[in-house]
Amino acid sequence: MNDETIFQKILKKEVPADIVAEDDGALAFMDVTPVSPGHVLVIPKGKTGQNLYDTDTDAMAPVWRMVQSIAPRVARALGADGFNIIMNNKAAAGQRVFSPHVHIIPRFEGDGLKSWPKIERRAEEISADAAKIRDALKES
Repeated sequence: MNDETIFQKILKKEVPADIVAEDDGALAFMDVTPVSPGHVLVIPKGKTGQNLYDTDTDAMAPVWRMVQSIAPRVARALGADGFNIIMNNKAAAGQRVFSPHVHIIPRFEGDGLKSWPKIERRAEEISADAAKIRDALKES
């Protein structure tokens, strides 16, 4: 576990956080730089790496269980019309705190938040991408 991140300091109660849910394996708290009202972060309590690339499945399982359990309730509590579940992995994907965490972002009709843009890909390019992914999955 990387003890230098703000998340580990929150887990150790060295930094205050508005905690909304907690169990033996995960902690959910309000993001202090939210992109929408009710923006919640969920982190594992177990030994982790920096992101999904190097964190054990057993450490992330409680996070995903908590996300699935609380996300609809977060949206309902805030009167949201839906929600996004996002996990940024590595800097190129927007990760800024290098400890695994999942964002629950309540969404509201007309909130102005943009989804990612679509790219143009021909059917044969999509098929070639699928073949590369299938090949990579055989290596694992």
